[in-house]
Amino acid sequence: MAELAGSLDSVPLPNLLGFLHTLNKSGYLELSEGRARAEIGIDRGLVLTAAFDSRHGVEALEAAVLMLPVGQFSFTEGVLPKDRDVNADTDELVTHLDDIVHEREILGLAMPWHRAVPNLAPAIRDVGEITLDGSTLETLLAVDGKRTVGDIALANGAGRTAQAIKRLQEAGIVSVEPLHAEVDPAA
Repeated sequence: MAELAGSLDSVPLPNLLGFLHTLNKSGYLELSEGRARAEIGIDRGLVLTAAFDSRHGVEALEAAVLMLPVGQFSFTEGVLPKDRDVNADTDELVTHLDDIVHEREILGLAMPWHRAVPNLAPAIRDVGEITLDGSTLETLLAVDGKRTVGDIALANGAGRTAQAIKRLQEAGIVSVEPLHAEVDPAA
C-alpha cells in the first residue's frame, strides 16, 4: 500500500483531490489539524465519500477546506470506500472547493478561526442602526462568548458562518481573536 503525506498549506485540498483524480487513485485521504479530522474516500480518482465531525458528503468537504487549511494530509492507497455520500462530478467538485479556498482568502479568515470564540464587541452600543440578513442574524444569536466559530458552523454551515462572522466583524458587532494555544480538556 502506497502512502502520500504532506501539509495542506503547501498543497490545498482541491489541488490534492485534482492530483489524485488525474492519477486515477483509490484509497483514503485523511486530513488533520490539532484534534480536527476529516476522511475522504476515493475510488479510481472519484471522490465517493467524505466525513468531517458530524458532516458528510459535500458539506464535509466544504468544511474541511474552510477549517483545515494548514493541517496535514495522508493518502493511503488501495483501500476502497464502501459507502457513497458525494454525488458530484469530481472535476466540478474540485472547482467548487477551489472557489471556497479563494472565498476564504477574500474573507481574510485568520486561521485557525474555527477554534476561536467570537464575543460581542465592547462598543456595540456605538454601532448604530444596521441591517442583517437572516443567516447573519442567526449567527449573531449563536454568539455567546462560549461557543467557538466551529461550534456555530456545525449548526449553521461552515461557509455561511464564515461569511456571517466576517460581516459581523466588519460592522463592529463581534470580535474574534484566534486562540494562540490549543487547550487540552484533559489537562
